[in-house]
Amino acid sequence: MSTRLAPEITDAIIDHLHSDYKTLKTCSIVCGSWFLAARYHLFIRKTAITITPRNCHAFLDILDSPYSTIRPYIRYLVIDGGMADHQFSHALSLLPHLHAVERLGLESMVWDDIGAAAKVALLSHFDRVTKLDLRVFECTSASHLVDILCSFPFLEELTIDRFKSRIGGGTLAAPAACGLTLSHLRRLHLTTYEDIHNNTFLPWLLDIQPPLPLSDIRVGWVFDTNQHSGSIADFLKGLGPRLKYLKFFASSARMFLITISFPS
Repeated sequence: MSTRLAPEITDAIIDHLHSDYKTLKTCSIVCGSWFLAARYHLFIRKTAITITPRNCHAFLDILDSPYSTIRPYIRYLVIDGGMADHQFSHALSLLPHLHAVERLGLESMVWDDIGAAAKVALLSHFDRVTKLDLRVFECTSASHLVDILCSFPFLEELTIDRFKSRIGGGTLAAPAACGLTLSHLRRLHLTTYEDIHNNTFLPWLLDIQPPLPLSDIRVGWVFDTNQHSGSIADFLKGLGPRLKYLKFFASSARMFLITISFPS
């Protein structure tokens, strides 16, 4: 007579393996009763599902299949901007199926190359994400970047890496209004920001009142310290005891690195 472990026991064992990615993958194909618990931990560990030009058709076919069970588990989605228009349109048509996404990454993307309808679809379907990563991201001006950020009212973590604006300038949304929209933002990681003609995003960020409730700030190669030192000081003073981690790596007459961890 075969002996079967109670589901509570197997679930407890799989829970114990939550950080062992290789073993979790093995557990997920052992049997149906192990599948759900193993898959939960595989995806809860911030596993990114990346849609690229190479895997676009295969992945979207799986996602669109009536037998697909992966949709509720995808919490971290990365969209590569290198996809062709028809690939991007196909991907956007399936976005309503991905209700569990908490973190969105947009990589190697030129925002102005995306059609207006596609932009609306992309922002509206993911307006409840709490983490946003923009990497190798380009748009016409800093005002477009601000519009994008203000489309995510539940944002808690923001990473902008290798951002580039083509013409600079533009009329940025009122800091007060965006401050209310981004009132949940706790972590800001901003590196290699390039505004070719003038740096408009950082002053906008510093002017938000009341200051964003940031506890973790990591900023590098973004600003001229000689030009913005006073505003930066006022900004940090306004954050007060909320700030727990601060890292600045700036380009000026003298380059410097500051890393500060504040005790809880």
